[in-house]
Amino acid sequence: MNDALQTRLEDGFALLQRGDIARAESVFLSVLEQDPRNIDALNLLGMLYVNNFRPEDAVLCINKALKLAPNNPESHANLGLAHTYQGQLDKAVEHFRRSIRLAPDNPMTFNNLGNVLREQGKPRDAICEYERALRLKPDFGMCWSNFAAALNEAEQRKAAYRAVKRAIALDPELAQAHNNKGDILLADALYTEALECYEKAAALSP
Repeated sequence: MNDALQTRLEDGFALLQRGDIARAESVFLSVLEQDPRNIDALNLLGMLYVNNFRPEDAVLCINKALKLAPNNPESHANLGLAHTYQGQLDKAVEHFRRSIRLAPDNPMTFNNLGNVLREQGKPRDAICEYERALRLKPDFGMCWSNFAAALNEAEQRKAAYRAVKRAIALDPELAQAHNNKGDILLADALYTEALECYEKAAALSP
């Protein structure tokens, strides 16, 4: 890739991080006009579509990237997310696992796989994936929150409460963690305490 295209991609990524979706999309599309086989641009555009609820467009982009580089772990992880949003959970699991085989040091992929396994009603399998993520990144607040939810679903209430306390200690503004804490307390019939957690979650994410 030439320096000009690399700079354009970096500019597009900066726009994406700032939430300027339309301009970021325009940048990535302009790069692909000049270099249709640019895997980075295909992946970035695919993730832009995933994050903006356009999973069908994401699948098209990411599949193009995989045709060019079938063993790209980022592409498989991104495709797993796109299939998750489509509700195609078996396909999502397949691509997350493929990504993990290719790059076993990415905690986010383990976390995302755990989320899908929970959606499939497999909290104990999800727990294993969250544990693997947390071994790689012990300060991963969102994963601690997801881990807590899976433990709660597996009726491991004490461990769930410890995990959600860890999540909140790492990220006090994480609404999901307060909501999950409420679920854990509710399961123990601690209704007043649970309500306080739900109110806190709602205040953080109105």
